[in-house]
Amino acid sequence: MENSKKYPGKKSQLIYVVLALFFGAFGLHNFYANRWGRGLIQLLLTVGTGFVGVLVSSLWSIINIFTIETDGDGHAFELNTPVKYICGILGIFKYMGEIVLWGFLLISFLTGSTVTMDWHNIGGKQIIQEVSEKIVTPSETIYKTTQTTTTN
Repeated sequence: MENSKKYPGKKSQLIYVVLALFFGAFGLHNFYANRWGRGLIQLLLTVGTGFVGVLVSSLWSIINIFTIETDGDGHAFELNTPVKYICGILGIFKYMGEIVLWGFLLISFLTGSTVTMDWHNIGGKQIIQEVSEKIVTPSETIYKTTQTTTTN
């Protein structure tokens, strides 16, 4: 009967995995699981080293999603295996997106250029002016109509 009871501080694997997915670079999932040392290292790595630390910490959190089965006290999580693998796969895609984002930011920082949309370069300003000149309010229409009928 003792083994079937939940121990009072049992952590949810669902919460652990969701925290790892969204806030893994900051180590929140490790703080939740009472792994204070790992969480602090991830937090300092992310905050202290910039984009390299974010990439390392994010990869670390994705690996944690797939490999960690117990909390810091050695107690097994309340299992939710399908969510674990779904979030792990989403984490892989999120990590690949982070690599692309940070890569573009690094390239633009090193080259000193950024990609912007400039309406003046693509003729957007001219299009907006032409459309605004063709818009006529009802009072102008009535005035022009009455003026042309009286002059004829």
